[in-house]
Formats: sequence, C-alpha cells, structure tokens
Amino acid sequence: MNKSLRFSSILPTLFAALFFVSTSLFVSSCKPTQSTTDTSTKKDSTNTANDFLVPIEESENQFKKDIPEPIWKPKKGSYHATKTKEFDLIHTKLNITPDWERQWVYSTATLTVQPHFYDQNKIDLDAKGLAIESIKLLAGSSKNETTKPLRWDYDGKWLTVRLDREYTKEEKITVEINYIAKPNEAIWTNSVLSNIEEEGFFFINPEGKTKGKPRQIWTQGETSNNSMWFPTFEAPNFRGTQEVFITVADSLQTLSNGRLVSSQKNEDGTRTDYWKMEKSHAPYLTMVAVGEFAIIEDKWKDVSLYYYTEKWHAPYAKDVFGKTPEMIEFYSNYLDYPYPWEKYAQIIVRDYTSGAMENTSASVFMEGLMVDKRSVQDHDWEGIISHELFHQWFGDLMTAESWANLAMNESFADYGEYLWLEHSKGKKEADQNIANEKSSYLREAQAKREPIIRYFYTSENDMFDSHSYAKGAVVLNMLRYHIGEEAFKISLQKYVKANVFKAVELDNLRLIVEEVTGQDLTWFFNQWFMEAGHPELNIDQNYQDGTLKMTITQTQDLRYSPIYRLPLEIDIWENGKSTRHKVTLDKAEQIFEFNTESKTQKPELVVFDPSGYLLAQKNQEERTAQEWRLIAKNYENYIPKISALYNLAGSVENDTTFNLLMEVAKNNDFAPYRTQAIRSLGEYNLENLENPEAQDVEKKITEIVTLLKEMALSDKDNLTRASAIDIVSQYGAFPKLWEQTLKDSSYFVISNTIYSLINVYNVEALDKIEPFENIEERHIVYAIAEYYSVYGIKGKYDWFVKNADRISGTEMSYFLNHFTQYLINQPKDIQKKGIEYLVYQAKTNSNVQTRKDAYQSLTVLKNAFEEELKLELEIEQKMDDIRNQEKDRRVTEFQQALGF
Repeated sequence: MNKSLRFSSILPTLFAALFFVSTSLFVSSCKPTQSTTDTSTKKDSTNTANDFLVPIEESENQFKKDIPEPIWKPKKGSYHATKTKEFDLIHTKLNITPDWERQWVYSTATLTVQPHFYDQNKIDLDAKGLAIESIKLLAGSSKNETTKPLRWDYDGKWLTVRLDREYTKEEKITVEINYIAKPNEAIWTNSVLSNIEEEGFFFINPEGKTKGKPRQIWTQGETSNNSMWFPTFEAPNFRGTQEVFITVADSLQTLSNGRLVSSQKNEDGTRTDYWKMEKSHAPYLTMVAVGEFAIIEDKWKDVSLYYYTEKWHAPYAKDVFGKTPEMIEFYSNYLDYPYPWEKYAQIIVRDYTSGAMENTSASVFMEGLMVDKRSVQDHDWEGIISHELFHQWFGDLMTAESWANLAMNESFADYGEYLWLEHSKGKKEADQNIANEKSSYLREAQAKREPIIRYFYTSENDMFDSHSYAKGAVVLNMLRYHIGEEAFKISLQKYVKANVFKAVELDNLRLIVEEVTGQDLTWFFNQWFMEAGHPELNIDQNYQDGTLKMTITQTQDLRYSPIYRLPLEIDIWENGKSTRHKVTLDKAEQIFEFNTESKTQKPELVVFDPSGYLLAQKNQEERTAQEWRLIAKNYENYIPKISALYNLAGSVENDTTFNLLMEVAKNNDFAPYRTQAIRSLGEYNLENLENPEAQDVEKKITEIVTLLKEMALSDKDNLTRASAIDIVSQYGAFPKLWEQTLKDSSYFVISNTIYSLINVYNVEALDKIEPFENIEERHIVYAIAEYYSVYGIKGKYDWFVKNADRISGTEMSYFLNHFTQYLINQPKDIQKKGIEYLVYQAKTNSNVQTRKDAYQSLTVLKNAFEEELKLELEIEQKMDDIRNQEKDRRVTEFQQALGF
C-alpha cells in the first residue's frame, strides 16, 4: 500500500523541500567506488561514556533520575500475536449485487474451510455490520448438493457459525451465508465498531449529486475492512482461492482479482461478471471496482495487462502505465521468479483513501495519476507504480504473517522503487530516492520512534508510517551494502522461492541471508528491525605527529535504543588522493587511529561514511569552504555531492567556489546537481553590491543572470528550468524572460513563472496570469487560486466554482482553503453565493473529507464575520442544518471538535 500523497500549493516551497539537504540529519548514501584494506589501529576508550555498558537495568535507573522522557518515547500497546488458525481458508465464493440507492450490497458468501489441526464444531468469522439472513451447510456434489440450516451467534462484529458436529482436520466444510452488507451505515451505528475508520466497500457519488464526478464503487481491505462486506478470517496469515460474481448495470465495467471467466447479460438489463482467482492469497487483498471505465490492454509475455481509467483519460493511460511490461520483466529477472498471477490490472479511481493499494493482480490508484500527456513529464508516477508492482511478490505472493510484520510487505515495496530507479535511470537517481527515504524517517523520528517490526503497536493504522516504509527500505539498502550485491540478490531469490504462498516474518528473511552468506546476522536484524531509534554519533578528530585520531561516541538514548554495531568506512585525503579505511564501531565510545603519510601536515579532507549507506545522525565539526569544494569536486555519490553543493552557498564570493558552482551548473549531466548549484549561486544576490569585501560583484551577478536565463529556457530538466526562473526573478532580469517561460511545455515551469510574476508585479500581474485560467493542471490552478485569494481579485468567483466542481479528492482540500480566503475579501453578494456553495458541498459531496473541509470553511467564514452579526447568524443557522442532516460519524465528530 502506498500512503496518501499530498501536494504543495506553493511550488517554490516544494522546490526548497526537494533540494534542501541537511548534513546534520543524514550522511552519504552511495556505494563506494573502491575498497582498500584496513590500515587502522583501534583502541577501546576508557572514557566515562563507557558507563553506558553497565547492565541495562542500572543504566535505565540512572537515566530516569537525570533525563526527562523524550517526546518520541516508544508507545507500548498490548502484545499482538499472529492470529491462531483454527481453520485453514480453502476457498471463498462471493455473489454480490450492489444497491446504489441504499448503498447496500446483497450478497451470498460460500466459504470452504478445513480444521487446521484440532477438531472443531464452530467457525468464528470476522463479519462487521452485516445483516445475516441465513446460513447453510452444503454437502455432496454440485449435481446432488444437500443443504442443512445452521445456527449462528452474531454481535455485529464476530459471526460464530454452529456446525452440526465436530469436524476433523481431514474434512472440508462448506457453508453458505446469505446477508446484506451495509458498510456505509453499520460502521457508525453499531457501537462495537467504533474503532473502525473505513467502510471497506465504497460507493462514490452514488446518487450523482456531486458535479463533475462519476459514480464508482471500489473496495479497500487493508487492514481489517473487507469483513465489512463479506465474512472471512481477516488476518494476513490466512489465504485461499477465490471466485467473485458481481451483478451491475450492463453499461458499467467491473474489476476483481484473477481472470475474467465470463460476462453474462441478464434479462433485467444487468450483467453478471465472473472473476476467478485460482492461486491463493490473503483475504484483505480481495477487491472489486465498478464504474464507467475505458480499459486499455497491454501485454508482458503471455500475461495480459489492463489499465482502467476514465474515458477522457484513455489516450494518456499508456503515458502513465506504459512502463509496466518493462518493470515486470526487470523484477521477474531480478528475483528469478516470473510475475506470479493470471493478469495484472491497474485502475485509477476517485476519492481513494490512500495513494494506492496492491490488491492481488489488481492494484488501485488515486485519481492524481489521471494526468494528460503534457503533465506526465512533470509527474513521475513510476515510483508508486513500481511500489505496487513489487508488492505482487512482496505482500501478495508471500504475505506478512501479522501486522506487526508489516515491513515485510512495505519495506520491500519501498525498496522495489529504489531497485527500479537504479535499473532504469541509474545509481544517482536511486540514491536520491534512498536519501529522501532517510530524510522521511528522520523527520518522523523527531516525534516518533518505534521498532520497525513491532508486536506492541497501539493500532494497526499506526504501523503505516515512515518506519515500516522508509526506514525499512534504508535498512534493506544497508543490508545489501553490507553483504554485497550478489549475496543480496541471491538472498532475495531464495527468500521468494522458499516462501511462495506463505506468511512470513523477519526470521524467514534472516535465515535465508545467513544461509547464503554463511554469517550470523542476528546482530544486524535485531538492532535495525527489532529496536527503536537509530545511531546518533558525535565524531571528533584530532591530528598529531602523523596520526589521525577519530573519537566516535554513540549518544542515542540507551533507555530505548541499543549500542549499535556499525561497520564503517572513512576516506582520508592526502596529496589529492584518498585512502579508504574500514573499521567497526561497537562500543559506546571508541577511538580509531590512522597513520598518515605526512608527519607535519594534517589530511586535506576526512569523509565519514563516504559511500553513504549508513542511517545515522552525526554531529561533527563544521567543514571549511575548501573541504566542501574538495567533496563537490571529487565525489559523485549523491549525498556528499548534494551536501557540498548546498553548503557552498555560504562562500560564493570566493572565486574558486563561484567557478566550481558555475561548472556544475553548466556541465553536470545530473539535473539535481545542476539545480542545487544554481540555487547556491542564487544566494549571491544584489546585496553583495554593498559588501566591500566581495570581489567583482557586478561581473559575477552578470554571469549568474546570464546562466540562469539560459537554463530557464533550455535546460532539459523541468525542475531545473523552474528553479532557474525562481532565482532569476530576484535579479531584476525577469521582465525580459517571462513571456518565453510562459510558453514552456512544462506545467511546473509555467506555475513557477506565475509565482515569480506575482512576486515581481504583485496585483498588477493580473493581465499576465488571466490567460491561463482555462488550464486545469493542479499546479497552475493552485498558483492562480493563491493569487486571486491573497489579492482579492474581483470577478473570479465563477472561476473558483468551475474548478471546485471538477476537483475532488485530496486536491479539493487545498483548493477550498484558497476559495475561503477569496470569499473573505469579496463583496457581500459574492460572499453569500460562496456560503451557499460551501453549504451545498458540506451536504451533498460524497467525499467525507470534502464535507469536513466545506464545514470547516464555513467555520472560518463565521469567525471572520463576527462583526457582522446578521451574516454570522445566517452561517450559524446553515451549519446547524448541516449537522442535523449529517449521518456519518466521522464527519459529526469532526464538526463537534470544531465547536458550534
């Protein structure tokens, strides 16, 4: 599953986030280009920091006396064991008919099960909010089938089917359950379900009241929501084969797992599609989708591929998904295990609850992927597509044994993105990806630190975080670096083949890696997967009489994190050459001594973890500009290089720095390096004209502006061109450039031009921006909306409403913020029209989040009009009406939290 994606409404801020690299947060993330023998000597320090090595109970007691609890202290919930298998799930057959008007599902579920080991006389099933009508035991052949009514107990959450006798592990049992699923009601009316957040079976715009949005149905089972529409064993360690019969209007298309066996037209104008899954998978991966879709066909060898999208988007479907065959080929070869399912379908739906979901043979994606051919160049969806595809092996073919082991699905899927990038675009692109993963985890770690594999989680949803995803991917990358590429690849191949159609936990992977490498790697798996936190290192270095002494201290909070064993690499540069030293840190504090060539001159540069595989925070003395220049010149590894380019912004007045950055910006073939170089050059702005110490200021500024203008128009990378526009607008050269950049093929470039126009011309930018009102690409829309709202441009109400009518999902949240701000600065007649429109959205929009957002907008307007009592009271009355009409507890609780 890919977590929900958010989009920035201010592109310059997005660029700053993309290209900012903090060396205090993470270190280099690339493989070494060479390996040398260990020429170091190692001494264990007797420093008092070794007091951390006393028994853990004593160290905890000492800490508790002196140090407050950290904000990120791990939250220990109850122990979550793997679900006991009283039965094996053999087969599930579903016959369903959705009722759009009532948002019900008329259903029959036929389950075939078998006692796992012990004799059983009842079956306990997950079944949330179902209206059970009858349960029968089926026996005999299909031609001579007999039925026997069975008794059951049901509390709205657990369904206990009372069998007619005890059954042994040699006997299969088939029960037929007739019921009505009411997912849109039951989750909020049944008190035992108060902790359930999603209905599992979603009707999108079922009554057609939301303008611009098609009617659709889709399901979302992970983690425990599929039992909202069919009874099952809802745990990831169960798996079985499956059949789904779904009856819909003949004008609609359907999708489910497995292959489409038949489509039977019925006399009442409906059609029943029969989908069959002949290989076993986990129940939470069962899916159906219904709607008016175009279906674009593709192929990988003998496997049929399908891209489901809305009809207007059909011409662009292969622009988004077209690399799928190549991805399947790569993963099949890398894992030495061909794509395992009957087909692979990818479908884009409206109002999806997350970024995407890896349902077996049928992945679901959010509507953000519905971009046209021009937008594709700005929106690289290969990451999310490769993520869900890699899940077809890691998560579907073999599935995490329990939600505590979620990382066995998600860490691998995230690392699958890295592997694809490395294959398709190269090592630097991949290492940029892993650097972003490190940054994602370390940001989260400021407030949350948990083991990656955690049995004491507080909720299943809490597992879907940057620990299970990003940190896990970084740890897999460290494992790959530690044992070597060949051993890692062979380990994955053996791991997959050994666990086909099985549930897995961390030890399954560890034992395979140990078998391949011959090493005991318990220390690695325990410290990185089973413990919270990460290494925090103080690095001090001292040079004297031909010896470089490095003192490395582990400063992480040992109440919650271990003392790590860290194989490290250190590059020492002398006379323009580097020597790589390999050492192992495994104490709270250690001193490493290195003999140098010179007895009188310290090394030119010392680089800790030059290959960058290590996940750690480091604290070391600041580098000089010359050291940063040496790194920028001599390292092509992503993080050392990008860090150096970023930090050289502070010394652009130096001619050597200036020339180096200009060289990178002009000639480096890796776009992020060019972009960071011009952003650092951009720090050398017009204020330097007043700096008497700055040399050749006007000449340098002229060179920078000339370069920026050239790159804004001709650099081959969209983000680099957009960044150049952002920077050049600060130098007064923008008026001669914007007319050309507004014609760029990239929406990123155009949107950044619009922001620059606003910054330069303020309210007078209107005549330059209005011609772009008809473009529907979100970055353009956000830029225009922000401009109109901040400056209160008159006469733009219809533009806002037109866009609000077509926008949905996550984008609507951002857009309504701008719309609300716009209304505050408009005349009374426009404000009243806007209030009515927000009331309409709050009452009728089928998206729960949009109803929340519209209600919140009304709250903002009510507070803004406190001095206008009449208008404030009108809004309050309308909000009362909205609350009285709302039935969904997710919305009513949100309304209550805002206050009346």
